[in-house]
Amino acid sequence: MGLIVTYIVGVFFFFPFPSWQKLVSAVSLITVLSYSIGPIILLHLRRVLPDAKRPFRLRLTKTISLVAFIAANWIIYWTGYGVVKWLLSLVVLYVVVYLAWYFLIHRGPVSKLGWEQAWWLIPYFGGLWTISLLGPGGLMGGLGDYGFFTGMWLLAVF
Repeated sequence: MGLIVTYIVGVFFFFPFPSWQKLVSAVSLITVLSYSIGPIILLHLRRVLPDAKRPFRLRLTKTISLVAFIAANWIIYWTGYGVVKWLLSLVVLYVVVYLAWYFLIHRGPVSKLGWEQAWWLIPYFGGLWTISLLGPGGLMGGLGDYGFFTGMWLLAVF
């Protein structure tokens, strides 16, 4: 019985992915996307809580945050448009489900939703999607409007 349950669970989790490589790409992208927000949060917390007690001092915070954010965006870009499209579609789906729950079941007020702090995610995700879409074709799956390094440069500036 345990073998059958394990098989069913495995099929369920592998169903959206045609290969092991696609699954690893998706999991890596999800992890990197969650890490890409870290440098932004670090800078925000340093700004709003400048006198908070910290166990150690991180020097060059702005430089490290900038480099980390650019590197995370590059890793997301390198996974290719197909995986980026899948992930951002999943994010949109989860936001719609959350908003439906928040307004229909929880019946929370709009003022408590927290969009004042999260509005920047909309242009950020839109920019990632657009740069990946217009990026190189072939293995990266974009339209090929510009080359690989041009896309990396655009992400660094974006």
